[in-house]
Amino acid sequence: MYPDYNVSDSWCKHIPLLHRTLADPSFKNDFPGTRTLDSLNEACSYWETLHYLFPALLGWKNPGAGLAWWYKQDQSVDDSPLLRIVSELWNNEGQLDYYAAWVWTHGSGIFLPANSRAEDYAKKSLFNSLEWWRAFLYRPEAEWYNPFYGGTNPLHLGHSDSFGFDETLSDRSELYYDVTKRSAVLIANNLGSWRRDLAGVKEKLPDLGERSWYVNVFDRQYGFLGLFRQSRGTRLWFQGKHNVHIKGNLGRS
Repeated sequence: MYPDYNVSDSWCKHIPLLHRTLADPSFKNDFPGTRTLDSLNEACSYWETLHYLFPALLGWKNPGAGLAWWYKQDQSVDDSPLLRIVSELWNNEGQLDYYAAWVWTHGSGIFLPANSRAEDYAKKSLFNSLEWWRAFLYRPEAEWYNPFYGGTNPLHLGHSDSFGFDETLSDRSELYYDVTKRSAVLIANNLGSWRRDLAGVKEKLPDLGERSWYVNVFDRQYGFLGLFRQSRGTRLWFQGKHNVHIKGNLGRS
């Protein structure tokens, strides 16, 4: 019998729900929306879950670059179920712009004064669309808590950067694979260690040369966490198409 894993950090409390929603879209109805963002605690957990999705699932080491590319593609979701979820849960009222503006600036270590002009943001941020910045800065500030207004990191995003990398006292993960199908199943120790467990399978799987393994990751408590591959270019694990993954590992767009 394996002990339950409880998410102790309130910023990360919706991460299990994100995985459940990706595995079963009917859970989308349980996900919070902007109606809950008048509470600071709820806002922090809502935006932190998005902050987790980009590096943990898309494998975007540079979410600002990935979002800049996506915005220039008119936020098409045709090539990515993950970006479709982002659009449905974090952009159904245009609220994604506040996270994007933050991650293109302060979230990427680019600090501009609060009274900066659109021209300054377009020149110095990770997104160089003057038209977009003019339209964004002209918008009234949202009435609910958001990542952009209120300081360099008003919601203290980043709690999830270490989520999934817990060390375990004893390794109870299980790995099964079929070389002929290039397919593997990883049962993680728990949700708190799944990213560490996934990183470790590389040493346990036979070398396929120029080919990639497809690893289905499961958690005993929360179920299916996703189907992952490791990029030969970035060496990062990701879900979905490689051409989407790579966009979040480039420079300024």
